[in-house]
Amino acid sequence: MPVRKIPKNYTTVTGLASSPKSEEPIGYEGRLEFYCIKVVSFNLNVVSCEEQPVKIRFQDGAGKNRTYTPDLLITFKKHLHPPELWKPLLVEVKPRRRLFKNLSEFRPKFRAARRHVEERGQDFTIITDREIVGPYLRSVLFLLKFRTFPVDPDATALLVNTIRDLGTTTPHILILKVADTETRRGELLPTLWQLVANFSIGANLEERLTMQSPIWWPEESASGTQEVEIVRERIHRNRWRALRCTGPFLDCRRQEK
Repeated sequence: MPVRKIPKNYTTVTGLASSPKSEEPIGYEGRLEFYCIKVVSFNLNVVSCEEQPVKIRFQDGAGKNRTYTPDLLITFKKHLHPPELWKPLLVEVKPRRRLFKNLSEFRPKFRAARRHVEERGQDFTIITDREIVGPYLRSVLFLLKFRTFPVDPDATALLVNTIRDLGTTTPHILILKVADTETRRGELLPTLWQLVANFSIGANLEERLTMQSPIWWPEESASGTQEVEIVRERIHRNRWRALRCTGPFLDCRRQEK
């Protein structure tokens, strides 16, 4: 239950974002928060995402009593290992430019948040546009709508069996292989993207998804391009787990090595 109601704002976009990680739509302040909620919603390791989850009391540099409300509380699946890397995560979403411009104002709030999570066995992180905005976000926004697309068992079996035989291929080649008319190809495309959205078919979500994008059967290419990108990125571990740890062929613990 939110401890703070997001007010109307005439300079920042506000609203409610639907998410499978929450029974109710999640309130957001600003487009960056909206995008963050969408990326977190795509993460299969996330159980829940709560808006405005807690009010933290602290004193500012002048000794005045203040309160700070982080934007989100993200909870992960309990069976993930090692458990110390998957604690409930308090999140502040902030544009990088604004963060550094007003860092002296934010520091007391963030120190208070870190004390708060240490006392409760949680973690705290700051997520900026650098982590959210980019090709991965575009992939997520494209694929999320296919997550709940009605499952066609026959189309699913046809595509899965064919890509198992082909190995690494592209959506264009796969669809041509299984359908000989434009109508049938159009019918199969939503199922193909549904399989990618649910990680039944592997793809590099860090690059723009097109009909020419490499796709693969995960068991055949468990260390695909996306894992290489994970190791190369070196993003703070909390931010990475919240935003990128998604499918079975992405072993996020490799980021910690």
